[in-house]
Amino acid sequence: MRTALCLTLLFTLSAFAGTETKAKPSDYPTSVEAPGGIWLAADFGGHTFSAENTSFLVEDYICIEVAIFPKSGAEIMVAASQFALKLNNKKTLQAQTPGMVAASMKYPDWTQRPTMEGQAGPIAVGPRPQSRFPGDPNDRTNRLPGPAGSDPTAGTADRKAPTNPAELIPKVALDEGKAHAAHSGYLFFPYGGKLAKLKTMELIYSGGPDGMTPVALKLR
Repeated sequence: MRTALCLTLLFTLSAFAGTETKAKPSDYPTSVEAPGGIWLAADFGGHTFSAENTSFLVEDYICIEVAIFPKSGAEIMVAASQFALKLNNKKTLQAQTPGMVAASMKYPDWTQRPTMEGQAGPIAVGPRPQSRFPGDPNDRTNRLPGPAGSDPTAGTADRKAPTNPAELIPKVALDEGKAHAAHSGYLFFPYGGKLAKLKTMELIYSGGPDGMTPVALKLR
């Protein structure tokens, strides 16, 4: 059941995946040259990712925007599996698929974590509960209270539904496949702990020529 939901989210929401790539590697907080003339760059987002001029909270994941700059005329293969995140020189995490991350946000009861909804400055806190199927007995979408003293029927035609971050995950995720030009997107690594506990973080890339030594981008 969960696999089917993940695949549905992945294939229906993943068109035009990726983020707007900056002009050069040095425009990112950290960058490094890998074998084969490939430049890698990264921006550590903590538990948030950016989309539509807003930062969205993802409590159970570390979000890292990655940019890949192949040398002129070269073709490279890009896959999330080429990257790993090493924490405190010990624990190594593998990137999760956009479908899995989106599903964990769209259906928060999977993780049994308490949630809240609101807007705190530029960060959208969520996610908003979703109906999983028609007649879902756990559907809470129509039971969310409005502000005190408000008329729930007033202005419904003009009310704009808040952006669901789960729907943005596949759109901003790193696009996989053959690449001929620079492109960028987010990788999501499972980690729900406190970031203050992470003294060192390295993004490990092993997608270059066969036999290459993995390249590390120091994030902290």
